[in-house]
Amino acid sequence: MARSESKQSKAAFVRALPSTMSAKEVIEKAKAAGHKLTAAYVYVIRSKGGSTAGGKRGSKLGRPRGGNGSNGTAERSLINAALELGFGRARQLLDAAQARIRRSI
Repeated sequence: MARSESKQSKAAFVRALPSTMSAKEVIEKAKAAGHKLTAAYVYVIRSKGGSTAGGKRGSKLGRPRGGNGSNGTAERSLINAALELGFGRARQLLDAAQARIRRSI
């Protein structure tokens, strides 16, 4: 498969765009630049690193180094729940639980 006129790889093209841009917008820009991309490809390239919203990388989630890791499962479950619900809704639920606990004390 031949590269586009710009001689830029598809991955480099995706990384050069802001991560705040939706996959659909990236695909449209890529098409105009002569690249053929899928949304899945955009997500994979972004997940492997490269483009971030502020240009800075955040801390990586995962098991903390050192320690016995006894809370790792509970922490991971909480993070997974927050990702599934959305951070705003998860925060609302945690605030409500905290308020209930405070009232019972």
